[in-house]
Formats: sequence, structure tokens, C-alpha cells
Amino acid sequence: MQRDSLQSQQIYSDNNSLGAAFKLTYTEPLGKKSKLDLTLNQSFNQNHSDRSVYDAFDDSFIDSLSNFTRYNFLESSMEVSYRYQEKKFNYNVGLSGINSHMKGRLERGGKENKRTSFNIAPNINAQWTLPNNQQLRFQYVWRTSEPSFPQLNPVPDRTNPQHVIIGNPNLRTQLNHVGGLMYFGMAPKKEISLRGGLSFRYYQDRVAANTFISYDPKGLLVQETRYENISGDYGLTSDYSLMIPLVKNKYSMDISGNYSWNRSSFFSEQMKQSSNTLNFEQSLSFLVMPADWIYFYPSISYSYEKNRYDSALYSNEPISNLTLKAMGNIRFFQTLVFNGSFNQNFNKGYGVGMNESPTTINLSIENQFFKDRSGVLRLSVNDLLDQNISLNRSISTNSIIDRRENTIGRYLLLSYSQRIGKFK
Repeated sequence: MQRDSLQSQQIYSDNNSLGAAFKLTYTEPLGKKSKLDLTLNQSFNQNHSDRSVYDAFDDSFIDSLSNFTRYNFLESSMEVSYRYQEKKFNYNVGLSGINSHMKGRLERGGKENKRTSFNIAPNINAQWTLPNNQQLRFQYVWRTSEPSFPQLNPVPDRTNPQHVIIGNPNLRTQLNHVGGLMYFGMAPKKEISLRGGLSFRYYQDRVAANTFISYDPKGLLVQETRYENISGDYGLTSDYSLMIPLVKNKYSMDISGNYSWNRSSFFSEQMKQSSNTLNFEQSLSFLVMPADWIYFYPSISYSYEKNRYDSALYSNEPISNLTLKAMGNIRFFQTLVFNGSFNQNFNKGYGVGMNESPTTINLSIENQFFKDRSGVLRLSVNDLLDQNISLNRSISTNSIIDRRENTIGRYLLLSYSQRIGKFK
């Protein structure tokens, strides 16, 4: 059977939203070192979205492709928290009660859908001041996230005939458990500083899209999306930064890195799948300032990403990037300044024909006028080699997309700027 699916349309969209929020806090001292806080929060959001579709030939209204969305969201919360503070130790323990109410409809004259929920959310913050200017901090927060109206609305949204969206009114509130431990230390005499952190995230009843192929009432293949709750997703992240002066006010070295492990679940053709993602990045940079008239900042960084799936639905090819950077300036005759930057990327693991190694060079020369150097005449060239290429990978429930973007960035610019005003 053959069907003619060609249609010329005129689409009119009208979207607006209105929001308001109110917050009130009362503090009651319980002693010299402790306080009790009572906080009330109220927020309201009203959203209107109209999409009217007409046939471009006879100007007839196409009801099946149009949509009329009205929904309001009201959230009220009350938090009670206890604060204790002294010179070397302070902490805050709180408990919030959150009441949420949502109502709305998708069709003109359609049935109004309502949802009300109540959740308890604790939070803890503690900070210790250790000897030798060291600090240690712990934080735990329990956050709630309500499903959106399109995720809850059971009326099929057929504004895109090839992709039907049907909400689930039985979705539960998503609970996010977030916590971490952070450290900061500094050796004042040697001016060495160290910062590090370890954090975790756990998601309970996360709302996930279940996208699959189905048949519409006419027997045509379409893509259909429904929503379900998934629990068990989590993430672990650690990072650090170490700054070491080599020669005071002239040379320094900075070493930093971050590492993360994330497990996430999704649906593919109505089957629950899971992926594990490993990311790490390491960088090393130097600051070189041997004199007032020269500045140089070279760096090298390496990043790696590996995705592993519980099933063999996707390729497990990792991606990596090695980046060499340098930037600096040289001053001549007090007013003439030459600036430059260099960026070399080496990419690996992307799709066929995408593992390019672009080089980006930017140069400029400027002359500063007047006693306070408030006037600047600058001639600059951007992306000298015309290789402004960026690569990125995005992973969805049923696809992995490697994207290559080559932005036109090479240009020559002559400019003059004048700073007006006196600053002391």
C-alpha cells in the first residue's frame, strides 16, 4: 500500500511563562555557639504553550498536529536547621518538608491532570579547621526533583506524527543523594597549596525515557516514547590541584586532575540497559615570568573516556585527547605588546575520518597610547591556519553520535579601544 505523506504546513507558536517565589527565614539563638533556623519557601510557576498547525493550501486547522498546553506548578517547603559554630569546628544539620502540586492539560477542553507529592529531605554540612591553615569539609544533601508535565501527561502528544510521546501519571519523585569530602591545605612559607575532593551521587527513581518502534492507528511504523522510573544510578568523582612555586614571583608549576566513574541505566527498545563510563583528565602547566616585560604560560593535558555497556549493543571504542597549549606576551618599548597563543590537539577513537589533529594559532600586536595607557590600537589575526575544528561525542538511549564542527574562525581585525575614567 502506498501513502502520500507530503504536506505543506503553517505553524504558529505562542509560549509564555510566569513565576514567583517567596522566602522567609527566622533565626533563634540558643546559646553563644548555636542557633536554630526556620525557613519557609514558596514558589509558583505558570506555563502556557500553544502550537497551531494549518494546511498551507486550504488554511484548514490540523488538530492532530496542534497542541494546547496549560500547567501550573506550586511548591511549598519548610526547613528546620540547627547551626553550631566555634573557632575550629562548625556544622549545620537540617530537615526539609517539601510539598509539590502540579495540574495541567494538553488539549483544549481536555481532562485536567493533577499530581500532589510530599517528601522529606535532610542535609548535613560540617567544616573543620586543622593546624597549618588546613581545612576539611563534609557535605551531604538530599534533593528532590519532580517529573515535568509532559512526562506525567497520559494524553498522547502527536504533534510530530513520527514520534509520539505518552507520559506516565504514576511516576514517582526523583531523589538525588549528593555528598562529598573536600580538603584544602597551604604551606605559607613555601607558598605550596593543595586542594582535593571526593564526591558521590546516587539517583533513586530517576525518570528515564523508554523509546521504541511501534505502529500508529494507520499501521505505520513510528517512534514512541514513554517514561519510567529507574533506581541504582550513581557516580563517583575525585579531583585535585597542586600549585608549587619554583622561583618566587617568577616561575610556578600547577598539576591538576579529575577522575570519575558513572553508572547509568536507560531503555533501548523496551529493554533496560546499563552503561559504565570512566573519565579522567590530567594536566600540567607552568607560569614563566622572568621579567616584567615577558609572560609565558605553556601547558599539556590528556583526557580519556571509556564507555562499557552490559550488552553488546554499542561500540566500546574509547576516545582520548592530548592537548598542547601555550600563550604569552612580550612588551617592547613600554607601549608595544606582542600577544600569541598556540593550541595543538591530537584526537583518537572517534568515527572514521574524524580523528583529526587541528592546530590553532592566534596572534596580535598592539600599541598603547597616553600616559595611563588608556588607548589601545590593536591588529589581530584569529585562527591563522584556518583549523578551528572541534570534536565531541554524545550518547543517548539508542545512539552514539560523533560530531565534527569546523567553525569559520579565521579573520583579521583592526580595532581601537579607549578607556574613559580615572581609577585609583
